[in-house]
Amino acid sequence: KGSILGIGYLGAVASLLIKPLEDVGARNFIVFFEGEAGGGKTTSAKFGLSLFGNPSELMFTMNITRAAAEIILTTRKDSLVLLDEIMTMGYSYIPKHLKEVFYDFVNGIGRTKETPQINNLNLRQPNTYRGVLFLTSEISFEKYIRKTDETLMEIYRRNVIVNFSNQKIDKEGIDIIYKSIYENHGNLLKDITDYIRNNIDFLKERYIHHRKQLARYKFNGQENHFALLYCA
Repeated sequence: KGSILGIGYLGAVASLLIKPLEDVGARNFIVFFEGEAGGGKTTSAKFGLSLFGNPSELMFTMNITRAAAEIILTTRKDSLVLLDEIMTMGYSYIPKHLKEVFYDFVNGIGRTKETPQINNLNLRQPNTYRGVLFLTSEISFEKYIRKTDETLMEIYRRNVIVNFSNQKIDKEGIDIIYKSIYENHGNLLKDITDYIRNNIDFLKERYIHHRKQLARYKFNGQENHFALLYCA
């Protein structure tokens, strides 16, 4: 009920919970912001990025190669990634690129792949990503699914889809929120991570509780992600 602009900030906090709650079932997931231009999709997503610094410097568009996406996942481990406006990659290429990005993201693949030789020598730790991916699009997720094969449907359950149609945006109020989060992001991030560290058992219990409650509504796996947002 009410404004859904806060979903971006909750998603950012949830990204910090995935690694600590991984042993009780928390997994990478995607928040798919859809709706017409000016509805608040990117605004909400940038609220979340503000927790980690200047959102304008931290966001990317979808007009990147798969290798570049892998590098981003490696450098942003245990946090939030925003790939803004899917249409920037070119409409005909969208289904293929979406599948590649989704696959790498949900499986936590980093830029450098493990090889048996490197793994046996123990020269480094595997580059695995844990966190939340934000995608924004003026076209609905269902329309992308209809233009591709069943592979994308399999990843549907790893999405939280938020429709931003008909949202009223208070630009003056938003500017105040941006400034407040960004100017205090270092302290906010420390407070949140300290809370997670000091209350890990409580958070695990709440995550399991929320997941069981939400499972009644047949989310087909999406209850795991909504449970993390509740914890956030």
